[in-house]
Amino acid sequence: MSRVSSLEAEAARLRSINRELAGELREIEHSASRSLDQLEQCNREMQSSLQNSAQQLLDSQRKGLAAIELQAEIDRMYLRFKQMELANKKIRECNNKKYYDFANYRTVRKLVQGMMDNLDVNMVSDGVIYKTIEAQHLKSPDYWLTCVLLAIMAWKNDDRALAERAIDIALRLDKKRSAIFFMLFNLRMDRNDAALKWFYTYQECPLKGSDQRTFLLLFTLMNKTVNSSENLSDAARSEIRDFVDRVIQSNMNAAGYSREEMVAQIERHYVHLSTQTAAAYPLLEQHCEAFPALRTALQRARGNVEILEFLRQAIHTDVVARNSFVKDFVDQLAAEPNEQEEAVYQQIRYNELIIRYQGDVEQAKADCERTREHDETELNLIAEIIEWTFLHDDSQIDSQGRLSMLTLTKALHEEAYDQYREAYCSVEKNVLPLTIGDYRTQADLSAPEQQETSKITAFFEAKKAEGLSAIKNLGIILGAVLTAGAAVGAVATAMWGLLAVSVLGIGWALVTYFTNRAARGRLEAACANDIQATVQVYRRLQEEHGRYLTELAEFDHYAEQIREEFAQI
Repeated sequence: MSRVSSLEAEAARLRSINRELAGELREIEHSASRSLDQLEQCNREMQSSLQNSAQQLLDSQRKGLAAIELQAEIDRMYLRFKQMELANKKIRECNNKKYYDFANYRTVRKLVQGMMDNLDVNMVSDGVIYKTIEAQHLKSPDYWLTCVLLAIMAWKNDDRALAERAIDIALRLDKKRSAIFFMLFNLRMDRNDAALKWFYTYQECPLKGSDQRTFLLLFTLMNKTVNSSENLSDAARSEIRDFVDRVIQSNMNAAGYSREEMVAQIERHYVHLSTQTAAAYPLLEQHCEAFPALRTALQRARGNVEILEFLRQAIHTDVVARNSFVKDFVDQLAAEPNEQEEAVYQQIRYNELIIRYQGDVEQAKADCERTREHDETELNLIAEIIEWTFLHDDSQIDSQGRLSMLTLTKALHEEAYDQYREAYCSVEKNVLPLTIGDYRTQADLSAPEQQETSKITAFFEAKKAEGLSAIKNLGIILGAVLTAGAAVGAVATAMWGLLAVSVLGIGWALVTYFTNRAARGRLEAACANDIQATVQVYRRLQEEHGRYLTELAEFDHYAEQIREEFAQI
């Protein structure tokens, strides 16, 4: 008993010491906590100060950069404004030069217009016109157009020798322009045989990019809808068609054009015809990775409307409408500058481009260079035909010419449209990759809903099973072991304080049990919610997909009408 009393006293003393140490530890902990709080407060203040300073520096940097950029933009705008001002000044100088230095050429052109009008309405005597032309010829003997006028007036006065001399000089000055002018003049006079001979002369000339407008004229003349005053014989029309066909074939052989390349070029134009925007399908856009392809397919299908309208306008022309293209061509042919004027006209075009591009000199130079290269290089008629067919500017190409070109390239257009349609029809529209939250699949949206619903259920059930397998009962087991061990130790050593450890073990096991049960409940609920939400989204996706297919089929129906239009060419 004395031994027990001694141990109890020692234990009491140790507990007292422990209490003192615990008190000191709490005091130290409290002091450390206060110091830590103060340190954190100081750190927060320093961080805030540094952030404010950094933000101020960043703002200052941005303002500085913005100021530099603004100054650069002002300098750029000022420079472009000065370029525009200078271009406007040069245009005025060139116009003055054109007006005063080339006044004689302008007079000759007015005579051409007056004479061509006088062919139909005799309001001015030939003598007056003749004397005027002779006077202008003395001022500009190197101008092909004055020689052409002299030849025409000599022909009207039955002066064969003068007419031949004038024609010879005109051909030496500008063979190509003189030949096409004489051709059109004889057409106006209903002299088809003479016009055809001049057309042969034109064929002897090398063809350049600048000849594209002449070919637009030829395409117009190939039609039987030209008004009676410019009517062609069947022989002349056949010769024009044969010539065009030869040039096309020669271009194809020389440039190495393949049928595939030509078809692809036409198809690109069909694509560009479409201006419609596909309807909104927000769920497909959000959940389907292939939606860009679906949207493109629908836009192409919608483009059938524009393609059909284009073909109808090109094919169904007004056959009784007067075709003024020939007369306009003569006026423009006469207005073209000669060699002496060309440099001045080029300066005017260049400076007009500077103004159009708002002072961008480099862009203006590039545009001029492209035009120069196009006009000087060999005529690429097959490429031009395709571009002209889709040209919307009626001032450059009339409806009759467009129909002629469409007729020449009908087979290519049909093949191009078949490729165009195949491009959107070949897009997979039923089996699509979908992502709905965590669920990813290749779903057949045209199949019954249950087919995908079962896959959705299986996916989330597997995900739930994986989550359940991650919930371990280790805490319960350890708690039970700790409880049993502490109880045995307390009995064996009579250290009843170990019973507190046993209680702790029981608590640990109970907490783990209830935590795991709650986690399993959450997984079960999450699984059910995910299945329900995903199925609902999928159901709406199917509905939206159905509307998409309906709209696609609606616009694809225009394909039959397009083929009917091709059949009428």
